[in-house]
Amino acid sequence: MSGGCFRGQLDLPKLYPVTVSVVMNGQPVEQATVACFPKDGSEWFAGGVTGADGTVRLQTKGRYNGIPSGDYKVVVIKLVQAENSTEEHPRMYRAVHSQYERKETTPLVCLIEKNTRTLEFVVEAAPARDLVDP
Repeated sequence: MSGGCFRGQLDLPKLYPVTVSVVMNGQPVEQATVACFPKDGSEWFAGGVTGADGTVRLQTKGRYNGIPSGDYKVVVIKLVQAENSTEEHPRMYRAVHSQYERKETTPLVCLIEKNTRTLEFVVEAAPARDLVDP
């Protein structure tokens, strides 16, 4: 390497390309934030935001393509702007049930192995107009 310094992550574990899909009521969930937190407490979390088809290719720490092998707790968050929301008083409500918002309460788990390529998570809708606390 010439003319510069290597600024890569030297201790980056092997990453595997995994695509996650999020489904609710049989339909893909667009613009949901998905985060996978290692059960062992390591720093190598992965996630992303689903597209129109409800899928996302996981990235570790938001910049490295793929996810390390291991056991994960999976968090899914989907917020929607309330109709009466204004710039001065933004109001959001949950589209996905709040149980999926925290690694301590989510029932979603997964095991990533070298052959894992796709995962599907089925989530429940939030109660009607479940406003997010400001």
